[in-house]
Amino acid sequence: MLAALLLLALHSAAQAQPDRFGLPTCTGPNQQLAIRQAFTLCFDTTTHTALWTIHELTPQSLAAPANPRPTHFRQDPELPSATDTDFRNSGFSRGHL
Repeated sequence: MLAALLLLALHSAAQAQPDRFGLPTCTGPNQQLAIRQAFTLCFDTTTHTALWTIHELTPQSLAAPANPRPTHFRQDPELPSATDTDFRNSGFSRGHL
């Protein structure tokens, strides 16, 4: 019983620590850290691009079917500087961080 509680506590602590793998810094004046369910990224609000992204690859994620990709651009509400017009005619594929 004690071992199960300890494992549960360790798992919960790891889930609550997105930087448990030693992420690069994201503290510059134009940098915004965005933590999502499937990934974390450091967004540059000047260039409107990701400086870095990270996700945890697990055996379960490799076995899961891929989600279909939406056919339209959706603005991230936590990254207000990135809009559809920021990418229009830029040569970049919108939304593929």
